[in-house]
Amino acid sequence: MIYLIVLLLLVAVYVVLGRKADEFIFHPVRGFLPEKLPAEPFFLPSAKGKIQALYIPAQKDKDTILFFHGNGGNLSHFAPFAERYAAQGLGVLLFDYRGFGHSTGRASEKNAYQDGQAVLNYLLHGKKIPPRKIILWGFSLGNAVCLQTALNNAALPFKAVIAQSPFTSSIEMGAFRLDKHYKPWSLKQRLVLPFLHLILCARSCDNTRKIGRIVPPLLVAYSKADETVPWQMSAALARLAPHGTQAYASPVGAHGEFGWLEKRALEFVASCR
Repeated sequence: MIYLIVLLLLVAVYVVLGRKADEFIFHPVRGFLPEKLPAEPFFLPSAKGKIQALYIPAQKDKDTILFFHGNGGNLSHFAPFAERYAAQGLGVLLFDYRGFGHSTGRASEKNAYQDGQAVLNYLLHGKKIPPRKIILWGFSLGNAVCLQTALNNAALPFKAVIAQSPFTSSIEMGAFRLDKHYKPWSLKQRLVLPFLHLILCARSCDNTRKIGRIVPPLLVAYSKADETVPWQMSAALARLAPHGTQAYASPVGAHGEFGWLEKRALEFVASCR
């Protein structure tokens, strides 16, 4: 009996830590921005509930970007991204992970991976877009979902993968946040780090284990002016990426800005045949 109680307690602790980890990683915003969206949002079925998406079709013979946004905001915050690349004739599909915007359910790493697959399936099977015309584009936390989606569909010949401002792992990002906000660290604050490792052990969003296995042409892009994700993390991932990966370091560009990357991203996509 005592063993059963201990087992149940361990399961309960694991569940609680997992939820705390999800809350630490994801910061969903429910309400949409008041600005007019470039297309009408719609819903797609997910494993449990529904996820909201926004789709702008590509012009003739142009590629389509599947965009994986970061840990905050929702698709309305990234409407300028869609408009920027739609103006170049590219198709764009934005979507909200469960718990974001008007998508139902709870935000978690596992759910985000499932949602990324559901949206890719919509492009492949609903819109009949061939993989060679699809660009997987991750931003910030969205890189974990983008890279996982690429790995889960490694047999598909995607046009390209773009990793914008990627971090190494949620554990290292957590340590960076603590270090950034608590300098110099006190003994009490240093004791927080092992606990951080504990709660994030099952929610690591570990891009260092993913990026070396990416098959399509890959661009890792980051700004040295980024104060949210340290550019050194992005540079470290670029070094771990497969041979032939292109890396682009911009001297300007805040986290969440996209203008600094547009010219380089378009050149990269045009070079992918």
